[in-house]
Amino acid sequence: MTTKRKNFEKRYKLHLATGKDELRPAFDLVSFRGGYAYATDAHLIVKAKIKDISGFPDNELQLLEGKSISSSSFRKLLEFDDVTINESGFFATGVNGNKVSFLFNDQLIVDLKFDDVFVGILDNYREEKSVFGFNASLLNKASKVLGVRGTLKFEAYKNNKFVITAPNNPDVDIRCLLMGVQVE
Repeated sequence: MTTKRKNFEKRYKLHLATGKDELRPAFDLVSFRGGYAYATDAHLIVKAKIKDISGFPDNELQLLEGKSISSSSFRKLLEFDDVTINESGFFATGVNGNKVSFLFNDQLIVDLKFDDVFVGILDNYREEKSVFGFNASLLNKASKVLGVRGTLKFEAYKNNKFVITAPNNPDVDIRCLLMGVQVE
């Protein structure tokens, strides 16, 4: 019998969605509001239901409301299996018995209204929605094949269930057709 971790699940690496920017220090945080965790680097926004990505009990989840921690603290926090939340932050015991604390930050990225961004996008496109998915390794392979070292360009066509990617260099005519897997 396996016991669920009393922490965030290791596979959900929200800290990777954050960014380090001296002019925008709030983008180096993982924030919590309304039962969700938020992380962004201003290019990628992640919203995750905390109950779905963690094993914390309800009484501790309530203590996360309106709080945030640095991305580096979130990354280190994932190394522990048994974590407790109180009013000050996250507390864990290391394998050697040492107590480790990850204190809450007083800044919040959710003040930037990312919840409104999600709601606005979903409301505007609810009628036109086509849901399909790509294997992440396929996207990685496509970027290597196309010689893209940065951003993949996606061209999505309304009536089709596929996306064409092309490099950002208009002088190079190389494209990759990615067939999506319909998930709904």
